[in-house]
Amino acid sequence: MIGRRPELDDLDREIRDHIDAETEDNIARGMPADAAREAAVRRFGNAVKIKEDAALICAVGDGMLESCGVSAKIFSAVADVGANVELISEGASDIALNFMVGGSKAVDVVRRLHELYIGA
Repeated sequence: MIGRRPELDDLDREIRDHIDAETEDNIARGMPADAAREAAVRRFGNAVKIKEDAALICAVGDGMLESCGVSAKIFSAVADVGANVELISEGASDIALNFMVGGSKAVDVVRRLHELYIGA
């Protein structure tokens, strides 16, 4: 199972609670729900959009970014489980490839990658 540091969960919860409270205030002032949420997010940090239900996965291996076809194999595994790659980020070194998928598909993606690369 993929784990997150507890302090990140706390921060995430605090941000969501703040935005939810601001959204409720906006609705109470007569704004439609969608506009109220958008205004609350903008007020929080002038964010253009917050991506909800997302997971960042990091594939790590020595020299993997120098090996032909590794990224294709990883992203094919993502497609195998019906997930979509929503963001790709190469780390500062050549041992990590970071990508984002929908949170509901994260466990399936990690399991598929383990099957391909670890055999478990």
